[in-house]
Amino acid sequence: MDRLPVPRRAPLDSDELEPASNRQLPRLPVISDKTLVEALTKSTEDRAGHELPFGARLPSAAQLVAQALSGPPPLLLQEQYQQQVGQALSNLALAAGSVAAAASALSPNNAFNAFQQVGVVSSDPAVVTGIATAGSGSGRYKIVVEGVAAAQENLGQLLPADAPIALPAGDYKVELRTRIGGRTITVDIEDGDSHDLALNKFAAAVNHANLGVLAMLVRPTTGTVQIALTGNETGAGSAFSLTDYKGSLVRVSGAGHVVRPAHDVIYRLNGVRTISPTNVIVLGRGKVQLALHRAAPGVELTVNVGPDQLAVAGAVAHLIEALRLLRQIIRDNARYLSKAFASDCSALLERLQPAMSEVGISLDANGDPVLDRAEFAGVFDDRPGYAEQVIGSPNGLAPTIGRFAADIVSGPTSRLGAPEFVPAVSLSSGLVTPQQLLASHTLSALLYAQLFAQGLFINSLF
Repeated sequence: MDRLPVPRRAPLDSDELEPASNRQLPRLPVISDKTLVEALTKSTEDRAGHELPFGARLPSAAQLVAQALSGPPPLLLQEQYQQQVGQALSNLALAAGSVAAAASALSPNNAFNAFQQVGVVSSDPAVVTGIATAGSGSGRYKIVVEGVAAAQENLGQLLPADAPIALPAGDYKVELRTRIGGRTITVDIEDGDSHDLALNKFAAAVNHANLGVLAMLVRPTTGTVQIALTGNETGAGSAFSLTDYKGSLVRVSGAGHVVRPAHDVIYRLNGVRTISPTNVIVLGRGKVQLALHRAAPGVELTVNVGPDQLAVAGAVAHLIEALRLLRQIIRDNARYLSKAFASDCSALLERLQPAMSEVGISLDANGDPVLDRAEFAGVFDDRPGYAEQVIGSPNGLAPTIGRFAADIVSGPTSRLGAPEFVPAVSLSSGLVTPQQLLASHTLSALLYAQLFAQGLFINSLF
């Protein structure tokens, strides 16, 4: 029997060919049979001929299938890990570093800690203030300021500025005597000189003599002028005088009129009455200086020299704020951090609460520390040594908190992160995931990578 001819199909044009990318492969059914997974696992284990170095194992086909069937896509897990867990650990690292830095400012191992800064605190800064340098030591002084030192001040007559001076033309000589010495100065007055011009020449001549007297013109109202002369130094020994030697320029200008005589300061320091030409009291071999601003007769003031209360209070407040931020970050990232670690932080503050309450630090409803600056100032002013013992001694609040923060930075992330995100690392474990590799490192890798660009470094002082 003859075979029928098979019709031959003409070749397709290139335009009629469907791109390979548009072709759809047959869809395979999704397999979720636990029996199949177990069989694949047993088959893979049976075929294992050798092990990789250091006990590492590659994931089997069965494990890959099981992960694909039971968990989210790997890319989603990776994104969640990087964005949430990584950010949580980074924030924790920065916050713990800030606490460690703040605590170091109060640590006894820091030679420049806040307790080493010396300050002067006056019961009335309007009357007396002071400064102190390192090494001045501590002290308390009782002072009564009966009068402050002043420089002599002369004020001439008020004259019409543009009116001609009532003196004939000529050279007028004035004798100026001060603590430095005496000199005769000459003022050239010409016909038609106004009061303003004549007094200007007089003031210039006094200043040019350079005898410790400053002369200037004062114009209290429009169209009026007068000459004012002031000694450069305080004290009775810095008085000066002006007298007419030739002519009557001093009499006409009124330059010899004293409105404030030069006098010394009078004060009683710890019961001892003292007279001095200046308003500065030098104590402690020159390392403490008190400045007297105004008199307060009969009023006994207290001046304390010692650790700078404002500097210490500022350092304590900075530590409390850093600790509150750390606590807030722990709460905000509780999902990604270890519950045991969060509990350790709370337990530390509860353990320190009795000591904190001694210096005005309490815990609020969230268990966060709060500083009462007024209460702290009262404790510090009354017992500065006790405040330093509670806060800055080797086992005080600051070193204890600093050691806790330093342990966070130097500890492995597996101790800090939630175990489902940062699992503990075991040398005998089979699969090594990126999470486990990160868990074997410390938070300092995260902290210093970020602080290096900011120029911030933390030294352990605990």
